[in-house]
Amino acid sequence: MAGPWEKYQAQPEPVQPKADGPWTRYQAKQPEAAAVPVPPPPMERGVKRDLGLSARNVVEGVGDLVGIVADPFIHAYNWLGEKGPTTKSLIIGQPERRWDRQATTREGWGQVLDNMGVPRPETASERVQADVGRAITGTALTMGVGGVLNAGRGAATSPTIANRIGDFLTV
Repeated sequence: MAGPWEKYQAQPEPVQPKADGPWTRYQAKQPEAAAVPVPPPPMERGVKRDLGLSARNVVEGVGDLVGIVADPFIHAYNWLGEKGPTTKSLIIGQPERRWDRQATTREGWGQVLDNMGVPRPETASERVQADVGRAITGTALTMGVGGVLNAGRGAATSPTIANRIGDFLTV
């Protein structure tokens, strides 16, 4: 049983260009442009860049760990600094502020590292590596603090607040 859609499913026949027409000169293949040299991928840029990216990951990882405590207060401060919608803010598309916005801990450390000339991750793989590096730094610091708080704990001692925090951080 044929349906009304079958006429649309048939493949159209290709249109053959005329041998002599006004568009024949445009139908000819153009010579390909010369290859432009491509800069080397970031992983071939050197050890100095790799060390800079690693240093950035460690510093930002520490900043993220501090940000767990500090960033909620920074965000609240920034939220309180915004005025309600005004005609001017609706026209320009930016909210008006009572005071300057404060940078979060990651933004602050990122600005310091940028001013020092430490490289930023550029490619997608570098950004993923940076995320993993920051996560490992935060985890290592958390586990280290937990281990320090549990250090010297005897089997017969009663658990103290420090021991309970240490257990919480290392589990």
